[in-house]
Amino acid sequence: VIASFEREYPNIDVTLRSVTRLDSELVLVPQLQAGEAPDVMMTDLALANLLADQQLLVDLGTDSEWYGRVAADLRPSLTSDGAVYMAPMKIGGMGNFVNLGLLREVGLTEGPTTIDELIEACVRLTAADIEPMVFSGGFSAPLFVIANGLADSTQSPELFGSGTARFADDPGFLQGMESIRDLIDAQCFDPAEQASLDPWGAALTTFRRGEAAMMPHGGWNIPGFDTEPTLDYVLAPIPTRNEPGVVVDLLGFGWSIPSDAKNPEAAQAFVDWMARPAQVQTVVEADVGYTPFDDATRSFSTTMGPLWDSRS
Repeated sequence: VIASFEREYPNIDVTLRSVTRLDSELVLVPQLQAGEAPDVMMTDLALANLLADQQLLVDLGTDSEWYGRVAADLRPSLTSDGAVYMAPMKIGGMGNFVNLGLLREVGLTEGPTTIDELIEACVRLTAADIEPMVFSGGFSAPLFVIANGLADSTQSPELFGSGTARFADDPGFLQGMESIRDLIDAQCFDPAEQASLDPWGAALTTFRRGEAAMMPHGGWNIPGFDTEPTLDYVLAPIPTRNEPGVVVDLLGFGWSIPSDAKNPEAAQAFVDWMARPAQVQTVVEADVGYTPFDDATRSFSTTMGPLWDSRS
């Protein structure tokens, strides 16, 4: 993508430097505060909001061409007091990974979509000495609670994100916590074992190797899972109390421009170029997601079919 940009803008050279997301705040914030910022930064909403609160980012403007294409239901999350500090590149679909091969061993042909179906699957799998779920406390468990909480809540999702609504006061989220107790009672997972499981390492390896039947997680894992030739799986909706389950969209990464960027015009050209449909499509396909803009473009992984079909 960068090489393509440089061909179109021969007077701009782009140097890519990688920083892990976990290190972003430790590395970037001191640089920005010292006036040594890069011209463009990859951010997510949490990082962009943190930097914007310190007046370290440029307002990219709601009058830009790409903002006019942002899906209407995403704008409340992307916009803060009329300003927008991140040009989004993708949405990640989060659901329940299901090993269809293991489910077929206990007489099931598709992933569960309700809590009752999930419990029934856990009972069958446990009886067959198959580990039912990867349910790590660092990702899968909160994703499951969020999905069930939002499914049963009467509040708009962005109210929880802004702190206007409290999870602890919401009956839907309290019910989601109770559903986890039901899963423990059904031996879907051992909470003591799962609490210490690394959601980005051991948890993914456990599912990829076919050692567990289900795992709530994000679609960006599909390229890694597809390297296992014997893994027969799909990404399905997360089971909830009522059909058809629920899909959680994660407004993923995007681009931000620091207030002290040394080449602000070049930075703006890069951000605007990256937000064009062709570049968005490249990212969406590589990272297995779908566009945050007002079209239906998505990755074409058939593995994500059940999640996409139920997303509405």
